[in-house]
Amino acid sequence: MAEKLGTPAYLTDTPDLIEASWFEAKGLVGVTAGASAPEELVNQIIDKIKALGASDVEEVLGREENMFFEVPRELQIKQVD
Repeated sequence: MAEKLGTPAYLTDTPDLIEASWFEAKGLVGVTAGASAPEELVNQIIDKIKALGASDVEEVLGREENMFFEVPRELQIKQVD
């Protein structure tokens, strides 16, 4: 979405792939993650950005979603009575 609005965006699976050049002349950086991203990985990425010079981190909570997905019938475990 950021790129559609003209803002550079980068996808990374590990903090080791983050490049310092991504942050040159940037005043504000946003980090987002999917629900399946481990919190520890997100924290490692934030730590890497801090190590590259970020001075302040602010958590902005998004919209809470209350979606429920049924397990497909073929994957459900049948209980024995």
